[in-house]
Amino acid sequence: MTPQAQAASLLALAKINREESKNFLRHSVHSMHQFESDAERLEKQAAELLAVAHDLLTLHIAHHNHPTHAHARKLINQIKGTQ
Repeated sequence: MTPQAQAASLLALAKINREESKNFLRHSVHSMHQFESDAERLEKQAAELLAVAHDLLTLHIAHHNHPTHAHARKLINQIKGTQ
């Protein structure tokens, strides 16, 4: 192979490598944006779940502090004979 043919072959390989690198970079940027979008969505869902958990805990505490609940515990203890 002549030096000119070798140079032409190397130039062709360099162009192919450049295109593959550009495609890889485009794909990487797209993946990064998708990851950021997923992370934002998951963060929002986590905040919503935390709010629901807080509401459930508040309801649970309110339920256990309700006078009817205390009365029910007293009746159960009387039935068991523990009072």
